[in-house]
Amino acid sequence: MPGANYGLSKGFLATGSNAYAIGEAIILVASASLLNPAQCLRASSATGLALGVCEEALDAAKVTTGKAIVAVRLTGIAKCLAGGVVTPGANVTSDANGKFIVTTTPNDKVWGVALNAANTASGDIFDVLLTPGMRYSNA
Repeated sequence: MPGANYGLSKGFLATGSNAYAIGEAIILVASASLLNPAQCLRASSATGLALGVCEEALDAAKVTTGKAIVAVRLTGIAKCLAGGVVTPGANVTSDANGKFIVTTTPNDKVWGVALNAANTASGDIFDVLLTPGMRYSNA
């Protein structure tokens, strides 16, 4: 029987106009200050300030109020939404839709390491050991 997935999660102010889904990649909005709480946005490429993985569904109407807080897994093991086939042990990054895909591009931002497989082209949920700040290296 699989054990629990422990990790560090935090609430962030959800920004943008799109709905958030469980398992999507979340980036940090850099304009946060004392007057503006920590803000996040669903990832739309592999180039944003990687933050973590969305842990709850949030519809677009709630996001557009500017008051919705979303839980984001920052470290540990997260359930992630696949954007393609993923093999165990692969380094994953974010695609343009906030889903996780395999990366083999040198110096790509790596969000984590796949712990199990995603067997379809898109939509599978798979476990990822989050590795904040890691970059892909083929050395």
